[in-house]
Amino acid sequence: IKETMGRRASRGEDSSLSPDSRSTTARHTTSDALLAGGFGGACLCVVGAPFDVVKVRQQQTRSDGASPSRIVRSILRAEGVVGLWRGVGPPLMVAVPQFALVFGSHEAARALISRHSTRPPGDGRDAALAGALVAVPTTFVYTPVDRVKLAMQSDGRRVASGLPPLYSSASQCARQLWRSGGAASFSRGFFATLARDVPGWASYFYVYSAAKRWLTSGGGVLDGTAELSPVASLAAGLEEPRAAERSREEPRAAE
Repeated sequence: IKETMGRRASRGEDSSLSPDSRSTTARHTTSDALLAGGFGGACLCVVGAPFDVVKVRQQQTRSDGASPSRIVRSILRAEGVVGLWRGVGPPLMVAVPQFALVFGSHEAARALISRHSTRPPGDGRDAALAGALVAVPTTFVYTPVDRVKLAMQSDGRRVASGLPPLYSSASQCARQLWRSGGAASFSRGFFATLARDVPGWASYFYVYSAAKRWLTSGGGVLDGTAELSPVASLAAGLEEPRAAERSREEPRAAE
C-alpha cells in the first residue's frame, strides 16, 4: 500500500515522467487495486456469511418472535455450524473477482477522470463518478450468483423446518435454475440491481474517500500524498450502502 502511495505521489509531483512511464505506473496501480480488492472481497464474504444467512432466515420467517439468537440455535440444531455458511460457495467464488473488479475498475475510472477533471486530486465528486461507473461491470457478475445464493438460503429454510433439501450443492442448484428458466432465470432483477448499484457505489466511494481524508492530518489520501493507517482504512470502509436495499429485495427474489 505504501509503495502504491509512493507511485501515486510521484505521478502527481513529477511532471517529467514520460507517457510510457505514466502508463506503466497506472497499470501497476490498477493491478494493486485488483489484488487488494479480491482479497478484501474474500474476507468480506467469509466473515459476513453467517450474518447474511441469519438475516435472510429472519426475513423469510412468518413468526414475529423469530429473534436472531433463536434462528442461530435453530440452524445449529438442524444443520450444525456449517449451516451458518450455507450457500457461501457461490458468493465466495464471485466475491474475489467482483471486488477485484470493483476496485480495479474504480482505480482505472478514477485515473481516466482525473486526466480530464479540473478538480483537485482526490475530490469526492470524481470518486463518486468513478464509483457510479463501477456498477456496470459488477452487475453482470453479481446478479446470477446472487440468484443461486438466495435459492440455496431459501432451501436452508426448508431443511430447518424438517423438509428434505431441494439442492445438494450450489452447482446442482445452478443447473436446476438453468433447466427451469434458462439464462432469463439468472438475469432476473438485472436492471433493478443496476439502478440500485449506480447510486450505491457512487455514495460508497464518495463517503469512503471523504472518510479517508477526514481520518488523516495531511488530506489528499486518494492521490497518495498522505499515509493512512490500517485502523483508519477499516473505519473508512465501514459504510456499505447496498445492504439496506438488498435486504428489502431478497425476500421478494426468494419467493
